Amino acid sequence: MQPLPQIIIPAPIVATAGPKMSESIFKLLREFIYQKTGIYFQDNKKYLLEGRLGKRLQVLGISDFEKYFDFLRFNIGRNEEMRYFYDAVTINETFFFRNEPQFEAFEQTLIPEIIKRKASSNGRTKLRIWSAASSSGEEAHTLGMIYLEKLKPKYPGLEIEIIGTDINSSVVETARQGIYREYSVRSMPRGYLEKYFKVDNLRFTVQEQVQRLARFENMN
Repeated sequence: MQPLPQIIIPAPIVATAGPKMSESIFKLLREFIYQKTGIYFQDNKKYLLEGRLGKRLQVLGISDFEKYFDFLRFNIGRNEEMRYFYDAVTINETFFFRNEPQFEAFEQTLIPEIIKRKASSNGRTKLRIWSAASSSGEEAHTLGMIYLEKLKPKYPGLEIEIIGTDINSSVVETARQGIYREYSVRSMPRGYLEKYFKVDNLRFTVQEQVQRLARFENMN
């Protein structure tokens, strides 16, 4: 009688989970983030911080969050990790014309009041506008389009310069390029979209006349 052939069943492959963040290190990291960025992670956002920073641990080959925290604290100003750290913990939710009442107040209330108080004898007024936490630039470029479309025709002597700043270097670079996807323009009035963008295969590039009104810098 021939013996039955031996059948070897391989052990199932189990994905190894990433390191877990303890409550104590979460609170230390949360305080560190708040001190450096002004961003505060609520208790129920530990999973979010764990997921985002866990990717940095994998890249750096660091085994746990305690060692990563020490790496951040004792190397500030001496390595590039802080830039990646800022990129990981910042939340960049924005799109064109995101907060319409805000832009209406800018156009209909704020600018007329400033023109009334600041216009020089020759009717010229120059304003510098700071778009803080500008993310990928949609807010700053929205202000530029409103200026070209609504304000410049009404106030020919008005000149503006928009400065957008963000702690996240990746989104600052996107703002400088002025190239966006469909998500960013989903609330855009059609007239603005047709007039101030070049559209190519669902890539929306801000026209030069808008881009030259704003500059973007990496700053906390």
